[in-house]
Amino acid sequence: MFFTAFVLETLDLITNDKPIPIWYDTTIFARPSIKGAANLSGALAVPEGINWGDVSIIFISDESVEIRAREPLGVKNFIELGFKDKRSNKPNLQWVLLKAIAQVDGKLSWKNTEELPVSWKPHIKMLRKRLRRLFRIEEDPLFPYKRGEGYRTKFKIMHREEN
Repeated sequence: MFFTAFVLETLDLITNDKPIPIWYDTTIFARPSIKGAANLSGALAVPEGINWGDVSIIFISDESVEIRAREPLGVKNFIELGFKDKRSNKPNLQWVLLKAIAQVDGKLSWKNTEELPVSWKPHIKMLRKRLRRLFRIEEDPLFPYKRGEGYRTKFKIMHREEN
């Protein structure tokens, strides 16, 4: 499914400072319903109608996760999921935060974040936005902050147990 939007831009001519309207159309793709469909927004090809309770993220290494959203979506690395720091080509702070959340079974509080390199609170907002975009779910992926308990994910997140 797709939608067409018409966009208005203006172009100022050097000889005449009056703007000239320029109309063009752009196609906006909705959630692909076919597994593996191309996406232009950096989102995963997830089934229609999923919610956070259908999602699980399992860290299988420092750089890769196994993702399920009702069905297996495969193994993805931090670069494929848009968590690359453009300056260093290493995982960005949102990835570090996501990994820290996995280490504490989805329950992040001031008590269990001492090992994070920076103050994590500002990165919660960016992580929420990235997860919403990835899974195409409008709802917040975290329960509201609860004093004394911290944040808790609405999805399953963990590290794979090593044998």
